[in-house]
Formats: sequence, C-alpha cells, structure tokens
Amino acid sequence: AYAAPEQLRGEVVDARTDVYALGVIAYEMLTGSRPFSADNSATLVTQVLSEAPGASTPGLQPMTPDVQKVVFRALAKDRRERWPSVAELLEALAHALGRPAPALASGSRGDGLLARYELGPLVGPGRLGSQVFRGTHRALGVPVAIRVLKREDGPYWDAVRARFLLEARTLQVSHPSLLQVRDYGEDDVGVFLVTEFVVGQSLSAALESGPMPWSRAATLIGQMLDAAAALHRRGGFLVGINPDMIRLTTDQGGERIIVSTAGIRSVQDVLATMREQELRGQEASKHELPYVAPEVLMGRALDARADVFTIGVLGYQMATGELPFHAPSLPELLGRMLAGSMRSPDNLQAGITAAGAAVIQRALAPDPEARFQSAREMANAIADTGGS
Repeated sequence: AYAAPEQLRGEVVDARTDVYALGVIAYEMLTGSRPFSADNSATLVTQVLSEAPGASTPGLQPMTPDVQKVVFRALAKDRRERWPSVAELLEALAHALGRPAPALASGSRGDGLLARYELGPLVGPGRLGSQVFRGTHRALGVPVAIRVLKREDGPYWDAVRARFLLEARTLQVSHPSLLQVRDYGEDDVGVFLVTEFVVGQSLSAALESGPMPWSRAATLIGQMLDAAAALHRRGGFLVGINPDMIRLTTDQGGERIIVSTAGIRSVQDVLATMREQELRGQEASKHELPYVAPEVLMGRALDARADVFTIGVLGYQMATGELPFHAPSLPELLGRMLAGSMRSPDNLQAGITAAGAAVIQRALAPDPEARFQSAREMANAIADTGGS
C-alpha cells in the first residue's frame, strides 16, 4: 500500500521513492484513509499505477488546497514530478501548514554528531532562530537536548555561528546551575549544540502566572549568582541571558535554576546578530537587549559587573513580573538604562522586602562602579535579605 509505482514495476528506486511513501502516510493521516484502497493486491497495484489519489475512496476528510498540492505532488506517478528529496517535501509541507521548516541532518551527517544522537521531536524555538529538539544518545540511551541552527546565506550567519560556538566553549564548567554542554558539531546543514535535557519549565513560562514570592526568587537569584561566580573564575559570562534561556527543575535539594550563556563577549556580538527592526524600533525590548548591561552596549569590555546587571534585570522581573527598562528602540532603551529610569520602581518596592529591593536597585545601577563588584558580593547581599 505504500510502494511507489516504480517499485511495483521492479525499477530502480531512489530518494523520490521514499517521498512517495511519506506522501501516502501524510495522505492517510490527513484524510483517515489511504489514497488507494482495494480488496486484493492486483486491483491495488492497478490503482497505484493508473488512478488519481482518492478516486476509489470518495467522501474523505478534505485537505486544505495548499496541503493537498504538496501531498499530491509527493504521490505523482512519475517520480520526476515529485519533490526531489524528503527535505524539500518536509519544507513544503511545513510552509503549507504555516510552521517553521524542520531542521534535518544531511546525508553525510557532518562530523558524525548526528550518527551518535537520534533527533527526536521538536521541543520549541531556541535563541537566534534555532530550534530545540529532544534527542537520545544512540549507544547510551541518554536523553539530550539538541539545538539546531540551520545554515543561512544571510549577513548574520557567521556572527550567529560564532555565538553558538562561544556558548559551547564557555559552558565547559561543572556546576549544578549551569547547563552542561555534551557535544558540538557542524555540517552543510548547520550547527548542532547538544546539551543535557533538563526536565522542567522555562523561567519565562513560570513568570506567565505572575511575580514570584521573594523567598523563591531570592533563592533562585542566589543560585544564578553562584553559577556566574563559577563562570567568572574561568573567564566566562552569562550576560544577555533571558528567561527563555533559563529552566527550572527539581533536584535533591529542591527547586533549582539552570542557566546558559548568551554567547556575548562584546557589543559586536550583539549588534552583528540583531535584525534591522530591532535596531530601529518595534522589538528593542524583546529577546536579549534589555538584559545586556549598558556599558556593554556602549562598547566597553565585559567584566563580572555586567553579569550583576543581567541578574539584576532577571531578579526585578522575577519579583515584579515586568522588565525594569522598556523602550521601542535600542537608543531609547540604552538611554533609560543610563538614566536609571526604571519602568516602575514603586512596583519593585511593593513586590519584595525593602532589603531585597535595595539589592536589585544596586545591581541595576547605570555605573558599574556603583554596582556589586562581583557575583559573590551580590550573592552575600541576597542571602542577607532572608530569602536565600
């Protein structure tokens, strides 16, 4: 029932034969029946070789015109008229369904990374246009997360790739609150970053229900600061991470926060991966920009105080449910940061203890000299608020 016409004629098969088989499966899933149906093999073979799909099974669940066009091309009698490859079939079907095109491994599997890992279901979007899949180490059966960044010919590819590679190198530090990178690879499809699979929700999802109690927020902030201190000892930084890049899980000690790094070392790392609309307006208060310290955006060298600012922004957001600095364009956002113009300082005072508010406000000081000078110093101050 899933054999292509050339198979039934005993001809040589190729990738387009698989395109046909997948077309039959797609047709069956979308309509509830196979495109050809008969009581005996001879009749079924005749239908596959000569009839239009669905002619023998009228009254099926209809497909949308765009999807039908994709599926029927996959079912073409002449394989020269089908999609040339499975990748092109899946991209066309995703487009017809209004979904992102799936990231696929190349036939060569590059450096062998995807020969070691089985690519599982899509978990969701990752940063900088990547997609995150659940995966499994083929030999060990260990669950992993595989972030796939598809290669593009646009002006951002080299800069985006560099940030992913920097993330992989930076996270070679063992700490219970740092995401553990297991592997990294590249091929003609793109970049593959393999990390541990963290069971739990993102911080972004956790904040959808509103601000956190200060006792919970302070504990998680303390864990982030401890992770940052471990990175700083190895020359790494968290700067620019946002709630979508942070996960909450549970271990023997209770709730734990797991953080990554944004792969930022300078303002060029930020600017080189920004789209024009982020520079000119509309999106400046989304993604990573509100979490990057103002001195970094002004071109100064990174140090631990930039991470103090980033964690201060996250702490403010956890305590109030909103960002401390908000503006429609990068220049306006930077201006608010440099002026210390918080979106709603009264909300911070109302949402947490006075001591906690003072810590967050100091972490967000425009001048790095006025902030905590290290992650450890801020961690000690958080602990003194009684929440950690």
